[in-house]
Amino acid sequence: MVLQCQCAEDDRKSHVVYMGDRPKDAASVASTHHNMLAEVLGSSSEARESLIYSYGKSFNGFVAKLSDKEVARIKEMEEVVSVFPNAQLQVHTTRSWDFMGLPESHPRLSAEGDVIVGLLDTGVWPENPSFSDEGFDPPPAKWKGICQGANNFTCNKKVIGARFYDLENIFDPSGCTSVDILAAFEDAIADGVDLLSDSLGSDFPAPYHEDVIAIGTFHAMKNGILTSCSAGNRGPNRRQVSNYAPWALTVAASTIDRSFSTEVVLGNGQIFLEEWSCNALALVQGSAGVIMPVSIDESIPFPFPLSLISPEDCSQLLDYMRSTQTPTATILMTEQVKDVMAPTVVSFSSRGPSPITPDILKVSIISPPDLTAPGLNILAAWSPLGELVLPYPACAVYFSRNLSSDFFFIATIMDSGKNADAEFAYGSGQIDPLKALHPGIIYNASEADYVNFLCEEGYNTTLVRIISGDNSTCPSNELGKAWDLNYPTFALSLLDGETLMATFPRTVTNVGTPNSTYHAKVSMPSQFTVTVQPSVLSFSRVGEEKSFTVKITGAPIVNTPIVSGSLEWTNGEYVVRSPIAVFNNIPSIFSSIDEQPQSKPKFKGPWGGSTPTIYHKMGTFKSMQRTDRTDGFGGLVSNNRLGYHKH
Repeated sequence: MVLQCQCAEDDRKSHVVYMGDRPKDAASVASTHHNMLAEVLGSSSEARESLIYSYGKSFNGFVAKLSDKEVARIKEMEEVVSVFPNAQLQVHTTRSWDFMGLPESHPRLSAEGDVIVGLLDTGVWPENPSFSDEGFDPPPAKWKGICQGANNFTCNKKVIGARFYDLENIFDPSGCTSVDILAAFEDAIADGVDLLSDSLGSDFPAPYHEDVIAIGTFHAMKNGILTSCSAGNRGPNRRQVSNYAPWALTVAASTIDRSFSTEVVLGNGQIFLEEWSCNALALVQGSAGVIMPVSIDESIPFPFPLSLISPEDCSQLLDYMRSTQTPTATILMTEQVKDVMAPTVVSFSSRGPSPITPDILKVSIISPPDLTAPGLNILAAWSPLGELVLPYPACAVYFSRNLSSDFFFIATIMDSGKNADAEFAYGSGQIDPLKALHPGIIYNASEADYVNFLCEEGYNTTLVRIISGDNSTCPSNELGKAWDLNYPTFALSLLDGETLMATFPRTVTNVGTPNSTYHAKVSMPSQFTVTVQPSVLSFSRVGEEKSFTVKITGAPIVNTPIVSGSLEWTNGEYVVRSPIAVFNNIPSIFSSIDEQPQSKPKFKGPWGGSTPTIYHKMGTFKSMQRTDRTDGFGGLVSNNRLGYHKH
C-alpha cells in the first residue's frame, strides 16, 4: 500500500487578512504581520515565504499564502477582523454634460484645480487629448503621489500621478484582484486624493468586512474621501448590485438624449436601421464589413465597419441572401440621433435592493444604486485597447466641492413608467450638478452613524473598535434595523404578510437661507399611512439641525415587488425630495444552517461561517449557498430560510 502525502504549503492560496484601522505605529506593521504568520506557520522562514504584501498606510492588514487550517487559526486571533480568499473583481465598463444641465459654457472657477480625483480602473491612455493639461496649474501641495510610469508613460498637470499593481504577477485585462484593489485604496488615501471613482465590483455579494470595496471605501470615508462606485453590469435582474456599502455612492447607468444609428442598405434597396454599433468609417468598394444579429440596448464602438441588427431584421437579410446569387450590402457611416425617451436606466445596469441590507434605500435607491448618471453611448477617452467609463458623479462632486467645504447630491426625478424597476433601477434619480450647489437642507451621515449602522448589523463593540480605530461603543447587543441611519431615503423591506409598521428618525441641516421654514408633503398610495412628526421645521441660522420622524403603517403586503412614494420638504424656494419604497424581500442568500456556538463571538450578524474559507469567529450565519430558483422578481433565493440565533 502506498500513501500519498501532500504538504500544507502545496494547498496554500493567497488570502487577505483584514485587521481594521491604520495601526498607531505604522512603522512596525510589517514586523507585526510577519510575527503573526510565524506563530501560525511555525517558523520565521515560512512566514517570509508566505507574506506577499503588508497594508499599513491607511488601514491594517496583509496578504499571505495560507492553507485552510492556517486560515482557521489566523481567524481566531483577537486583532483580526476577517480572512478571505483573493478574488477577481470585474470591470464595469460631449453631449452628456449638457444633458445633465452643466454645459461646457458654464463659468469655471480658479479653485477647481485644487481637487484631486483618483480613478481605480484597468488602465489609462495618457496620450488621448482628453488628458491634455492645457490651462491646468501644477498639482496642489497636498499631493503626495508618484508617477509610476512604464513604456514611456508620462504624467502631466492633469494626470498628476499613476500607479499599477500586480502583487501576485497575474495579469487579467478583464478585472483586478482583491489584493491589488486594497493596495490601490491604501495608496490613494495616503497620496491625498479628495474623491475616488471605482469602476470595479464582484459578481457575488459578501458581508461588509469581507468585501474589498466596502473595506476600502470605509477607510476612505474615515479620511473624508467620497468614493463613487458603479452599480455593476448584471442587470436587469434584481439584487445583483455589486457595490452596496452605505458609506459609498453607488451609481446606475442611464441614457442621454443622444444615440447612434447605422444604416445597412441591401442590394435590393431594403434598409435596416440599427442603434447598437458605432462605426467611424463607412464601407467602401473593395472592403469588407460585418453584419450580425444581436439584441441589446447599448452602442458598441468598432474600428471597422460593423452593424448589429435585430434578429427579426437578420431573418429578412437571410431571405434576401437566398434570393440572389450576388447579394450585396452597404454599411453606412454612423449618425447621431436624438433619444426622446432619455433618461432611462439601461438593461445591463445592476438593480437593487441590496443583497446585504435591503432596508437601506441608498442615497437614491432602495439600496444601490444611489442615483443614475450617463453610462450609455458615452464618447470618452476610448483607446483601441479598452474603454474609459467617465466618472460623472465624482466630477460633479469635484465641481460642487469647490464652492463649499462639503459635497451634496441632488437628483432629478425619473419616470417610473419608463423604468419598471423604479427606485431599484434609478435610486433617487438623474444627477443634477447645478442644483447640488444649493440644496437647501441636507441629511448628514458621519463616521459615527456608520459605526452605529454596523452595530445594528450585528458587529459588536470589540469588532467596531478594531475597524474604526477608536473607542466606539455599540449601545446594544441586539440586532436592529437600518432605519435610523441618517439617509435621505426610506426603505421598508418586508417578508410576505409581515406587519407593516416602521419608524425612521432623521436629522437635517440647514445650508440654505438663514431664516426659513420647511413644510412636509407626503405622496404615497392610499393603502399606506405616512406620518411626519413634526411636519414643520423652522430654522434661524445656517448650520442649524432639526430632527423629525417618519412613521409608515399599513396592511401587510404579499408578493409586492415595490411600491413607491416620496417625502418632500419645501420652503417655497427649495424642494428637498426623498424616495420612499415599500417592498417584499426574500431572505438573504447567506443561510443559517449551523447551530453550533463559536468560541469567541464578536459578531451577532448574518455573515459567519463554519467552513474553512468563510470567517466564522463572530457569526451566526454559517454558510453561503446559492440555487437556481428565482424569487419571481428576477433574484436568486436560498433553499434555507433566513434566521438569527444568539450565542
